[in-house]
Amino acid sequence: MKKLLIALATGFIGFTNLNAQEKEAIGGFEKEDFFITGRLSYSNSSISDSDVSSNTFTFAPAAGYFITENLALQLGLSYNSSNVDNGVTQADASTFGVGAGVNYFFTPANRFSFTVGGSIFYNNTSVDDNITPDTNAFGVVVTPGINYFISNSFALNATVGALGFNSSSPDVDNARSTNTFVFNMDLTTVAFGLTYKF
Repeated sequence: MKKLLIALATGFIGFTNLNAQEKEAIGGFEKEDFFITGRLSYSNSSISDSDVSSNTFTFAPAAGYFITENLALQLGLSYNSSNVDNGVTQADASTFGVGAGVNYFFTPANRFSFTVGGSIFYNNTSVDDNITPDTNAFGVVVTPGINYFISNSFALNATVGALGFNSSSPDVDNARSTNTFVFNMDLTTVAFGLTYKF
């Protein structure tokens, strides 16, 4: 009986270790992997007992390629649309952007990895009111984040906060630029996304 219990315990421990190894083996990146990723979000806010409301929609797809075991180059597009209605007038704004950058994965072969990404970007914002001129913005940003594979091909990712600099100016002659330095690490700037590895 004692030998049987020892055998069962040994088998259970072995099965548990094997199962844990199989779970750990899910997903992961390696050199020359290609992936697509992106964010999709929508928000609506309104003031109670009033006609004031706002809607915001964001879509930001990107594609990446691992040039080393830890570094992935990434190219992306972004589109943001917002609408503000105060009950009398409406203001519609849209922003198109392009960006290029590099992401560093601390443990890319694992199911879970911390990441740090740096990118440069260009955005153009237009307001549909026939008064406000278009605005052009250039900048650089560094964002920490995480990556977690939920299957061999799909991974959830998130970034928290940002460290960056951008310069924006109206698209008119002799316009002055507005330079902004950004540093925040609060949870209001969390962005979630989905990644597919080929």
